[in-house]
Amino acid sequence: MLNGTAIYGQNVNQYYYDRIINIPEDYGQVSELINNDDGGFGYVLPIPPVEYGYYKISSEENHIGQDILPKLISAPFIYISPNLGINEKTTTLLYNTIKNNNLNALRNLPIKYVILRRDVACIDCLDSSDEQLAKEFSLALRNETFSVYKIDSPSSLFRSTNVKYEVINPIKYKLTISGISNRQDLDFLLSFNKNWKLYLDINPDDSCAGNEIGLNPSTSECVRNKKFLEGDELMYLFKKPVFDSTHNLYDGYGNKWAVDSSVIGSSSELNLILFYQPQAWFYLLSVISFLSFSVYMLFVNIDLIRNVYMRLKEYSITTGIFK
Repeated sequence: MLNGTAIYGQNVNQYYYDRIINIPEDYGQVSELINNDDGGFGYVLPIPPVEYGYYKISSEENHIGQDILPKLISAPFIYISPNLGINEKTTTLLYNTIKNNNLNALRNLPIKYVILRRDVACIDCLDSSDEQLAKEFSLALRNETFSVYKIDSPSSLFRSTNVKYEVINPIKYKLTISGISNRQDLDFLLSFNKNWKLYLDINPDDSCAGNEIGLNPSTSECVRNKKFLEGDELMYLFKKPVFDSTHNLYDGYGNKWAVDSSVIGSSSELNLILFYQPQAWFYLLSVISFLSFSVYMLFVNIDLIRNVYMRLKEYSITTGIFK
């Protein structure tokens, strides 16, 4: 970057790390298809499921590095990679599902699209075929580079009785369980992590009317624009989670809680927020770092500020401009 190559976006002849990548039409077709799907949350599984590699962008252009597709598509991607923090059991489940061509098992995961790609060059990669995928799923798009299959009625992200959920962002979800009386299970189909915490939502937002999608008879999703922050994230450092003692592993990879109405008195509607608590520490440390840097810069430049002030004062006395 010091020579300006990256800043100006110039390609460098005879070097493999060119900075400009031309997005081919095949990539654009896939991104347009998935980005225009407003049918609720779901992951995208590319096959081969490699996040980094050698990609044949076109007949005249190659790319070595991170997969470009997630940068074009708003839906989250899932790879078989130890770098993504995915639970080992989830990784094993995906690996065996693809390796053994037990593709129907993907319906048990919150995966909405499977992309069979022909632009990746890798050795001993997990792979599949159009023939195998077409037996299980609907072909949504095919071009020279990709075959995109849609999983009809994929598993919802949450499982419970009479549950409605909204994805705020990847680390925060809002849930409403209606008609709750006895204890019931609440399943969350992302990789198990003890840092997922449930909190009571004391100010539930009931403005989702008209934006709900029924996923099955007992589950619906509120589909609205995602939010990066809601402004209350730091509060979860001090709020007490509920049902934490019941947080266990679900189906070998996911999260499960046993919830009931004991925390809501006589009400039959339980409003919860699911939050990944370490993210609040990240936000807090970011705020502290910013404030510390601001104070440091103030002290470093205090002499400069003082000199500027004195010169302005001297100038005003000499010229009488501020009289």
